[in-house]
Amino acid sequence: MAPRYTLDAPGQDRYIFRCTNLEGTVSPYRVIAEWDEDARVWVASSEDVPGLATGADTLEDLIEKLKIVIPELLVENGLLPAGTDNVPFALKAERSEFAPVA
Repeated sequence: MAPRYTLDAPGQDRYIFRCTNLEGTVSPYRVIAEWDEDARVWVASSEDVPGLATGADTLEDLIEKLKIVIPELLVENGLLPAGTDNVPFALKAERSEFAPVA
């Protein structure tokens, strides 16, 4: 049995392709977390999850918020496939720092 692909259309100008693998699970929604030095928080955004913009003091707190916010936004946007019990997401964190030269 080959993987199945579904097309989500959150807007007229972009489409999100979801792959359902052989076990019937949906590919993870991609989320980017960036450190906001001015606000001193991690901020999450995603091309896969329309409307996602949330932040937290730590990555662990951000992950816990994302577990709530991502499914809510997908439901509100009509993008969550019927019968979905869990929403997989992959978080990529980016933070730039300077290391002093000794």
